[in-house]
Amino acid sequence: MKTSYSNRKTKTTILSKTFLLFFIASVVTIKSFADNGFTVDSIPTNLFLSANNNLSDMAFGSNGKKYFSTYGSGLIMYDGNTWTSFNTSNSNIPSNSINKVLVDANNHCWLLYNLGLIYFDGTTFITYLSPFNPSSLTILKEKNGVVYITKPNLGFWKLSNGTFTNYTSSNSGLVNDTVNDLDIDVSNNVWMATKNGVSKFDGTSFTNYTSSNSNLSGNNILSIFCSGGDVWLKVKHDFYFTDIEKINNGIAYQTSQLIDSPINLNFQNSIVTNFTKSPNGGIIFPYNFNQLAEIYNGKLKIY
Repeated sequence: MKTSYSNRKTKTTILSKTFLLFFIASVVTIKSFADNGFTVDSIPTNLFLSANNNLSDMAFGSNGKKYFSTYGSGLIMYDGNTWTSFNTSNSNIPSNSINKVLVDANNHCWLLYNLGLIYFDGTTFITYLSPFNPSSLTILKEKNGVVYITKPNLGFWKLSNGTFTNYTSSNSGLVNDTVNDLDIDVSNNVWMATKNGVSKFDGTSFTNYTSSNSNLSGNNILSIFCSGGDVWLKVKHDFYFTDIEKINNGIAYQTSQLIDSPINLNFQNSIVTNFTKSPNGGIIFPYNFNQLAEIYNGKLKIY
């Protein structure tokens, strides 16, 4: 049996909402932002198998459930009233150390651990052993039952119908094997941010965007986010400075083309590890450690 608790003994405090999620790297403290404020929840201490077990990732389902992966205590779920723990002692989950968690359109979970992927339908865990060794740096995305996984310097892998397929610059049109991030657009194209430009994969062929064949200001793309017809990018120039740019309908736009009367954004201290869509249709991203930035209708707003 899984373990459930509804008490509120505090292990760590979580500030959470539905449309933006990012980590403040302080042991297991997590913070997220929404237009209507924050809610505060506390994970019960007795859900952790050891005092040294920390959270590794979190994901929200459209049904309101929240999932927390841990290093050492398996998967923790919160439905708004009750906390439930899934570990190797009370379920068939194969490991207590989980690196990543995502929730798909069916509100089922995909978990990444050191031997591969775990699928959780709410009742049963199904394990897919991978031909590579996943790590905490691995990016995990899913759409329509197909899972995409990156591996540093090894391109990316696709899991479909139980079979893993590897795509690299040597066996496909992938522009570079260092895939820093990936996302999937509304047409099921997979977009990859690499060390040498952007690759778009339609399931069969690749289209690449670099500073040589497009208007991108640089080739080291750190983050990528698909929103409608826009593909937003974080482009790194040196150790300190990055730009926010986008691709729309095959055309790349630099920061100066996205913001009216642009200022020097100076993203030298920003941690743009992810983007998300704002309630009004713009994009929001972490900025300068303790702030958020929004681009909407050609305007930049700092929170």
